[in-house]
Formats: sequence, C-alpha cells, structure tokens
Amino acid sequence: MYTLIDRAVDLIMTKYTVTPFEFKGMTRIEHYPYPPVALREALLNAVVNTDFRQHLPVKIDVLDDRINIFNSGSLPPGYSLKELAEGHISKPLNDGLANAFYRSYYVEKFGMGMKKMSDEYDGVGVKPPEYTILPDGIMITLADILHEKGLAPSGAAGSLLEISGGKMEFTENQIMALRFMKRHGETTNEDLQKIIGLKRERIRTTVILPLMGAGFIEMTDKCTPHSMNQSYVLSKKGLTIIFND
Repeated sequence: MYTLIDRAVDLIMTKYTVTPFEFKGMTRIEHYPYPPVALREALLNAVVNTDFRQHLPVKIDVLDDRINIFNSGSLPPGYSLKELAEGHISKPLNDGLANAFYRSYYVEKFGMGMKKMSDEYDGVGVKPPEYTILPDGIMITLADILHEKGLAPSGAAGSLLEISGGKMEFTENQIMALRFMKRHGETTNEDLQKIIGLKRERIRTTVILPLMGAGFIEMTDKCTPHSMNQSYVLSKKGLTIIFND
C-alpha cells in the first residue's frame, strides 16, 4: 500500500503532468501544477476512507485544469465537510490502514489531512481543494495552479511557461527533445517516444506542437504535415539555443 501511494504521486507528477522550471543563480525553481504534499495527502485520504466492501477502486482523473480523486467512502456520521476541513476530527473509515500509515510516518497527525491540503494552496492565489459528496462516494478536486494563474494553458498539456522578464523556459521533456535534435539532427516522433517514454499523441501535444508553435523546430516535409513518418529538425531559432553542458 505504501508503494502504491508513492508510485501514484510519481506517476502523476512525471507522466501525466508537466513541471516547468527555471534557474535563479544555482537554484532550480520548479513550478508544480499541483503541490506534491497536497496531492499525496489527497491520495492518502482517499485510500484510508475508501469503502472496500463496494469493490470500487480509487479513481484519479487528470484533466486540463484540475485533478479529481474519487473514493467510495462517506462522511463520518454527525459531521459536516466544514468541520472536517477545519481539522482535529479524525474518523477514518479504515482505522487499521490509518494507523499503519501513521506508524510508518506517512501521516504526521490524525485529523489534519484536509487542512494540510488547504494550507498548501494558501498564498498561491488559487482556490483551495474542493470536496463533492456523490451518491457513491466523495471526490476531492485540486486546481491546476499553472492553468488557474495563466502561466500555461494546462499543466497536463505541457505548453511553454513564460517567466517574468520575457525569458522562455522549457519543460524537461522539451529540453530532452531539443538536445536530441541538436545531437542527431532529423528526428521523428518515434525517436522521441523512445527517449522520453511517452506515447505518440502525448509527444505530439506536449513536445512537438509547443516547440513548433514557438518556432524552435520545424517539419522536414511541409507538404505532408500529418504524415505518420514526419520528421523534425531545429529551426534557425532552435539552433541558437545554448545548453549548459
């Protein structure tokens, strides 16, 4: 169970969302679409409060502007969402799981998970986590910070992030693609799939299209733009990029 929580967080943060970054001096500043701590707490909350008798899995939907995490639990009898969100009330549906996570230091203090998630969004300028009571369970919604603040069309889509001062920063996957093209020249979607580890359509929407739109790469065969065998090279603008290695 511990492994599942950690793997889910890693999978969401590395495969299903993109985290643009910049350097300030020697310090790397990462711009997360979702606070990792809040995401981890939301997953822990879902697992600890799932009604496993219903045989419904925890469901995670990563959308363009938010992430929804559903579990088949319910509110503790006699308590409201407002009371739970304020903290200090701990009525997990699965006491055994809650205690296991607590004793292994995955949970620091009982009853503070919802407040901890909200605290992660304080001062960010984005609405806090929202909770929806459904007929068959509860859904937690975390807002995509990059999308809400207009820093990128979508944290999941992985478009370029414009940093103050007019400087453009790339996502890690885009940097990998640019480096590969600089070293190997003409490159295909299939080549990028192998080095980045994403599927064809994901490469197209998060790497190729943003880089083409920004003028850093171009197609080698402009007469058949939708060809499955299309290849790409650095444009004149792309050739001016200097990598620090």
